Amino acid sequence: MNNIFQIHTIADENYRKVSLDINEIVNGDTMLVPIEADYARLLHKIDVSTGVTSHSSVGRSKQVSINMPSVFSPALLSSAHEPIPDTHFLIAPNPASDFFTVTLPWTKEKPMTLVLTDIQGNTVLEETILSKTQTFDLQSDIAPGVYVLTLSDNRQVLATEKIIVMGANL
Repeated sequence: MNNIFQIHTIADENYRKVSLDINEIVNGDTMLVPIEADYARLLHKIDVSTGVTSHSSVGRSKQVSINMPSVFSPALLSSAHEPIPDTHFLIAPNPASDFFTVTLPWTKEKPMTLVLTDIQGNTVLEETILSKTQTFDLQSDIAPGVYVLTLSDNRQVLATEKIIVMGANL
């Protein structure tokens, strides 16, 4: 089963500006603007269980536009916050069917946990990262859909990425 996910919001009324009250952190010639984005919130009130294709100014496309202001929020950072060099990790293949591989762009110096959650926030997989590149099997009971992978150490969330699970190849 191959579910397709495409949502394009067209029409001027669907474009929105999101304003946040944020205190930037300046260090020399570098400015950090601490914003968190939970892109799973774009799909609030949208059924994605059978895939989504919407190129419109109404329906699912309009709902994505309505959901946009809830996606972004100011990140809460302390003055002792030490960001890691790159807060993204690679997932391949994405969309995934039977397995996915996580590749960290930085050297793993301490134990890390990878958690796969569904759109409702339910944990469906939790594993310890043992190397810079690691492959995970998708259990047959994981339903097709959009999921969020969260990478954390014992102190903080290091990164989150979206993954699309297509279902097992038969």
